Amino acid sequence: MRIRGPRTLRYAVAMDRPLFETARPPSPHELELEWLETDGRGGYALGTIAGRPDRQYHGWLVAPVPGSSRRFMALSRLEEHVLPGPGREAVSLSVVRYPDGVLHPHGHENLARFELCPYPRAEYRLDGVTITRSWVMVRGASALVVCYELVRGEAPVELELRPLFAPRDADHLYEEGTKTAPAFERTEHGMRLLPEGFPRVELRFPAEHVFAEHPDFYRDTCYGLDRERGFEGREDHFTPGVFRIRLEPGKPAFVAATTGETARRVAQDPRGAFEEEVRRRERLLDDAEAHAPSLGGRPSARRLFVGAEDFLYRDTHGRPGVLAGFPWFGEWGRDVFIALPGLTLARGRPGECAEVLRGALPFLNEGLLPNIYAARVEDSHYGSVDAALWYSRAVQLFEDAGGSPTLLREELLPALVEIATWYWNGTALGVRADEEGLIQAGSDELNPTWMDARTSEGPVTPRAGFAVEINALWIALLARVA
Repeated sequence: MRIRGPRTLRYAVAMDRPLFETARPPSPHELELEWLETDGRGGYALGTIAGRPDRQYHGWLVAPVPGSSRRFMALSRLEEHVLPGPGREAVSLSVVRYPDGVLHPHGHENLARFELCPYPRAEYRLDGVTITRSWVMVRGASALVVCYELVRGEAPVELELRPLFAPRDADHLYEEGTKTAPAFERTEHGMRLLPEGFPRVELRFPAEHVFAEHPDFYRDTCYGLDRERGFEGREDHFTPGVFRIRLEPGKPAFVAATTGETARRVAQDPRGAFEEEVRRRERLLDDAEAHAPSLGGRPSARRLFVGAEDFLYRDTHGRPGVLAGFPWFGEWGRDVFIALPGLTLARGRPGECAEVLRGALPFLNEGLLPNIYAARVEDSHYGSVDAALWYSRAVQLFEDAGGSPTLLREELLPALVEIATWYWNGTALGVRADEEGLIQAGSDELNPTWMDARTSEGPVTPRAGFAVEINALWIALLARVA
């Protein structure tokens, strides 16, 4: 099984069995499979099952920048080595690709099992020792909690963790020398990174940790999947030094990476936040099971029911919305309102649908809704003729599903009338009704339908005039407001 693009495996494999379990090292194909965690705020964690970063978007904490629609790479990863005991060599859990295809270290050779539900969990079998690593992003907070557990082994072991940072916009790369090394400081529970131009990042380790400070750069990490796509795919990472923690049988150790005020409670109690998030996911699984009959009883439908949660979010101002996809996209109006009924109404959540529909109203501008949302109306991109029409369809489906009559009467249906009036009389993007009442839009230099790819020479597919799907949506809108 392989999903092109970011392979968000939670939706692609059975939730009641391991994705990967074997006595041999994973194959090159299996090394490329990816997991995804999201925080409900637009942030995410993304990686491969073996822990090898293969895209510039792979990171353990990619967080929203407050007051904007940007994301930044708050924590790239932790490089991990196990020290099994006196006189025994360190064994790695990590793997990285360097120039000329060199892999180092070789932690993937110790990977024996990988699970996705209710969170990504990797199991490493070493000589007489078995260790698991679990990643959990906490809903509503810019925070990742990593849980390490010694599940087999009679004596304690030491775990050596080296934080690696590339403090940058998620869409860029970080190179030593282009900026000064980020400042950092020790804290009572770990360390604090102070990157220029981005929020500070807190790392919290178990109380009995030991830190050896040694600022340095790990150079030339190669992102294989990016290079296959023709991108540069090479980056440097800053490290402040090494943390050591002790793992004892039956005593899981929690490491938290957090940024911003939303994550304060996680930074104070990583274990409590981890356990609370696991309980939330268990309730979500129960909810999916309860809806199983209405979903046709198919396991794939239950998986999609759970996966839908990843795309619903609140921006840094608390406005609810829908993300167009991870890791590249933010909130795109066309995608939002196509997906919204399935993400909410089909899962029995008309209240969440109402919140998103209502939250979009301040962005309604001369009959148009943004193609790409920004934090503010004036910074949003209004390049889509169909975003407002898909919004109209979502309102109609909300009404059909028994949505709030008061909200419909007082806010949503008046918005549909406003959209229809502007489209009929004429608005931006060349949108207007002709003498027969059909909608036309665009020009030789402007392609505002979903086929909006452009080159330096102009639209790839102009489609100026009367696009069939636009008029289908338009006629449906007229039928509702007439």
